Amino acid sequence: MIVIERDKTLLVVLAFLSSLHMMLAQKSIDELSIPWNVILEQLLAGPLGSKQLMAFFDQNLTIDETEVITQLLSNHSQGVVISTVNKFEAKNWLQRQRPQNVKGPRLTHIFFINNNFEEFIFEESDLKWNPDYLILFSLGDRHFQDLFQQEAILRVKKLILLQCQPHGIVYTYLPFKKQVQTLGRWSSMTFKNFDDIFRDRYPSFDGYTFHLATWFDDKPYIFQSRSGPKGEGEGVEIEMLNALCKVLNFSYTITEEPSDMKWGAYENGTWNGMLGMVYRKEKNFTVNFFVITDQRRAAFDSTVSYWNEGFGISMLAPPPFPRWKNFYYPFTAHVWMGLFLTFIISVVFYQIFIGFWFLFCMVVALAYTANLIAFLTVPLYPKRIQTVEQLALSHYGISMYDYGEFVPGALASSTDPMYRRIRARLELYPTYAEAVYPMLNGTHAHVESFSYNRIANNSYMLKEQLFPGHLCWYFQKNTPYVYKFDDGIQRLVDSGLVNHWLT
Repeated sequence: MIVIERDKTLLVVLAFLSSLHMMLAQKSIDELSIPWNVILEQLLAGPLGSKQLMAFFDQNLTIDETEVITQLLSNHSQGVVISTVNKFEAKNWLQRQRPQNVKGPRLTHIFFINNNFEEFIFEESDLKWNPDYLILFSLGDRHFQDLFQQEAILRVKKLILLQCQPHGIVYTYLPFKKQVQTLGRWSSMTFKNFDDIFRDRYPSFDGYTFHLATWFDDKPYIFQSRSGPKGEGEGVEIEMLNALCKVLNFSYTITEEPSDMKWGAYENGTWNGMLGMVYRKEKNFTVNFFVITDQRRAAFDSTVSYWNEGFGISMLAPPPFPRWKNFYYPFTAHVWMGLFLTFIISVVFYQIFIGFWFLFCMVVALAYTANLIAFLTVPLYPKRIQTVEQLALSHYGISMYDYGEFVPGALASSTDPMYRRIRARLELYPTYAEAVYPMLNGTHAHVESFSYNRIANNSYMLKEQLFPGHLCWYFQKNTPYVYKFDDGIQRLVDSGLVNHWLT
């Protein structure tokens, strides 16, 4: 009995000591918690030391908090833009800002908030605000991880939430995992560099299914598979997508055609076709033949270019000259005239030029025979139109299928007089067959994307193209993960695979 009582006493003592140890450990951790002003000072001196900043003060910050933050920011060597704008002033404030201050990588944005924070000042519709780097700096201990779900914040390329109290934890958000990721407890040794705090939020797309706006009438880029079932695509874009799927871990769906049967242009105050589907957020992006233009880049995000091509002009190949005229073709008109004059002179001065005439006739006969054989072997064709200027100054009409491309409008607004002359004679047709028919009839030149246009039979392509430019993929505006596609596409280009698939 004495032994049992002694064991019970020992267990009670051990339990008490364990509880005391945990209390002391927790107290030690609390004592080691770094004040928010020290964290900010270390952040400005370390990872942000060489960066220009845009600082936003929440309207619920206290006067003391604002003064401390302002003092620390004023010592930053690279310059800081400070804003105290509230939600009601945000839209007007954005209108007055330079685009490079509120979009892209130039400025790192910091939002200072405390436990009294109510709502984010930028709404979903404020597409003008889209920095590449964002820090949500929370001075208090209230959890703000729900901010990661805000539409405006989801558009940011790289971001962190620095929860200063109670333990200075650094968080980020992985959108495709829909998961808050803890990067660790704040330490000036752990987060030394800019890349230490801004880590890749898109290491993988985690099997996400992207929905693409496509049109199968786009050889050789994307078209109905010749061996697969209806709705299965084939072409260069499919090859590129399949290659990127394996690296970035995603799948995709495609459409056979847009519902309005338009390619993608800005008409009557809105976007139509495939670009319209992306603009209205019905689809994630489009991969058809789209040239990079300023108007499109203002409304969408574009990838790096993967190919350079413009709109080709095809014309009916002229038939060869009649074969019965081949006896005339070996010499030009000037040569024939010279021979005739030489013959007249030789008749008048026969005895003087008899030796020369004999040698001359041998040379002419040999030259004529050789050239005649060549012309009898290879037919002679009329001179072809090869440049835009030659076409503009000719009598030919211009035909094009009206499927919503930017070409008609661009020709009309061009400062090039030859482009405007072409627009004046441009005739738009409701179907592709109707647009091609005048060209095959020999009365018109036909305008279409260069690779697609080469498919027509009995025609040739002008050496000069209309609006040659860089092809790209277009995403919804402010898509934060476009850079992942940029990296993948650039690798396909550098490896020569895109050139291989196209040629």
